[in-house]
Amino acid sequence: MENSKRYETIHRYLLDDMDVIEKAAFEKKIATDEITKKSLEMEKRFLKTIDMAADVDLKNTISTVHKDLKEKGFFENQHKRGATIIHMNDRRYNRTLMAIAALIAILIASWFIFNNSNKSSIDTDRIFANYYKPENQLANNYLIPGYTSLAETPEEKIHIAIDQYIIGEYKLAQEKLSALHREMPENDVVVFYLALTNMGLNDYANAISLLQALSLKDSDLKLAANWYLGLAYLKNKKVENASEIFQKLANSNSEEYRSKATLILDDLK
Repeated sequence: MENSKRYETIHRYLLDDMDVIEKAAFEKKIATDEITKKSLEMEKRFLKTIDMAADVDLKNTISTVHKDLKEKGFFENQHKRGATIIHMNDRRYNRTLMAIAALIAILIASWFIFNNSNKSSIDTDRIFANYYKPENQLANNYLIPGYTSLAETPEEKIHIAIDQYIIGEYKLAQEKLSALHREMPENDVVVFYLALTNMGLNDYANAISLLQALSLKDSDLKLAANWYLGLAYLKNKKVENASEIFQKLANSNSEEYRSKATLILDDLK
């Protein structure tokens, strides 16, 4: 059976578009012809995968790609030398199915990304840039007045690390704060400034992890941690998470954070 005609017949069979006599003859061929049997199995798997895509346009796109592959002989090499070649090339046959599955996955992912990106026109990078600035006011509460000595105590080490954060030496600050965090993981000041240092280094995933934990504690830094957590969420395009954080701040007793959170929530609408 010629390749293009074989697939046409398979489609008619799968769509139950055959009379009783033709269907019986085709089923007999399936039982005796390994090439037709393999082609039927592959087409069933392919059509089952297409059914997982709910969007009609997406299905049409996938079907068009599949048709194009057939026309270019993508599948034909599986069969043109007979049933013996099919048995010898099972690995290649599976790779063909995997290639199709990968193509479908890419198409589906692209479709979802495209549709989700069109749901919102919120420019999170712009909003982040408008509201984010390195923290240098709270730092004064944790710096040692008249400090001049070499670092010996934990407080002195924290002082040096915060100093380096303030002047933008984020990498050095991160090294010192990471070491301090290993020594004193419950120290809120260390956790807070390590998170901010990570933000300075564009490591928002680790910043979020640290700020999440701190935002749940009964800490003097809780409100500040929530503010920077919301900003880190924005930078990671997690608008819903950011909105939830800023809504909490908008309902807080802090006039400073209530005001800033209200403004940023207006920008997120």
